[in-house]
Amino acid sequence: MKRILFAAMCVSLIFTGIADARTYKIGMTQWTGCSPNNAAEVKGFWKSQGIDVQVIMLANNQELYNAFINRRVDIANEMIGTWIGLYLEGIPLKILYESNWSHGGDKIIVKKDFDVKQLKGQTIGIYWNKIMD
Repeated sequence: MKRILFAAMCVSLIFTGIADARTYKIGMTQWTGCSPNNAAEVKGFWKSQGIDVQVIMLANNQELYNAFINRRVDIANEMIGTWIGLYLEGIPLKILYESNWSHGGDKIIVKKDFDVKQLKGQTIGIYWNKIMD
């Protein structure tokens, strides 16, 4: 996964004309699909490839979008539905790659001794955002 992410990043940087000696800022939210960015930073993967990258964690999609539009980050990594939703709203952007796709992998995680029957009749929180609504 890290190699795919790195390859996509390098190709996009080279072909968009921004591959020069500077720090690239990748904005992201706390989502598992973005975690290769953190792993690459912590393990020194970017530096070993001669790329100076700073991963910037943002609180939510709106902050990420604002950081991207206002050029505080060079690359924004978030769920594809977020970006498709913005594109459909007429926001000019380029989608370079998809880092994660769910094939039924979304789960509710509970403690070992939790009985799911306790949820019957209860309100639970769900993620509700843009195109994935």
